[in-house]
Amino acid sequence: RIPVTTPLFTDSIVIRIWDSRRWTPDEIIVQGRLSFSLLRMHALQPKWFNFYGFREDEVPDVTVLTTAGDDHAEENSYLGRLLISARVNKVQGVGQLQLPAVQRGILSEEPPSKVEHFLMDVFEVSGCAGSEVMVELSIGKKSRKTKVASRTEKSDPDITQPGRFQFQGDKGRMTPLVAVLPTNSAEQLDIILSIYSRETGLVANSAWNRISFLRVPVKDVRDWSGDTQTPIWYTMHQLAHLPTSTEPGSILCSLSKSEEVVLQRGSANCKPVKFELRAYINSARDLQCDGDRVPNAFCEMSCAGERDRTAMVPQTSAPHW
Repeated sequence: RIPVTTPLFTDSIVIRIWDSRRWTPDEIIVQGRLSFSLLRMHALQPKWFNFYGFREDEVPDVTVLTTAGDDHAEENSYLGRLLISARVNKVQGVGQLQLPAVQRGILSEEPPSKVEHFLMDVFEVSGCAGSEVMVELSIGKKSRKTKVASRTEKSDPDITQPGRFQFQGDKGRMTPLVAVLPTNSAEQLDIILSIYSRETGLVANSAWNRISFLRVPVKDVRDWSGDTQTPIWYTMHQLAHLPTSTEPGSILCSLSKSEEVVLQRGSANCKPVKFELRAYINSARDLQCDGDRVPNAFCEMSCAGERDRTAMVPQTSAPHW
């Protein structure tokens, strides 16, 4: 219970969950905001709010992103959720306002939920560096991973350059991931797809590193139709802490959901279809570099693990190729 007098300097109701520490300052785990004006018009029934952020092993200090000017970096890790209800009661006068206090809340049931089974078959990863890759599917605290796929022989032999990785046999088939989700799509957790990559060598292999991610709303996942779905490409997003030159890559996979237990699934099969992509690069205008430096510009295109580039045009902000 918090006394409020309008007009307010800001419309935000700030909700924070803290980690209480004994010898060091308390630390915020997650925080969110509600609109006082909307809550004043409509009481909030029990509702789940999902929180996303960054992994501590990838971004130990989030302020590094904000000081670098990346205020809108997309959160790529699940941090928890909060079930909350609230309302605003109007009082007759200032004298009826009471001091802030924690009171026993009214017992209420959780929002209705359902069980979903997520099925995924990965056929190929393309457009990212490394010798080996694997794909992770996660929702909340649950996750599944594929087996390891190696770089194809037709890819660029330089493992620091983007290549193609094909999942043969059952390497790309994940066991079903079962999750209990609210029936209201606005309260459901997002699916997070991640690509992990590593370099292998004669002496030792490097550690696995997550190089890209993609958040997929559950409502956008296709329903299971009784057989393995036609695969589609998912274009991955860059991780905020990695250099912008890091290629995020793409995943060719079939992803579906079912409220019923799927006991049998057909063998994963994806027949390659060959196409030729032609891109005609003409010119660019008003290119800018850091500071007052004039760029030496070239244009690069990549698709399905293949790439090519134009010639470099020196010292101009309006190159013509």
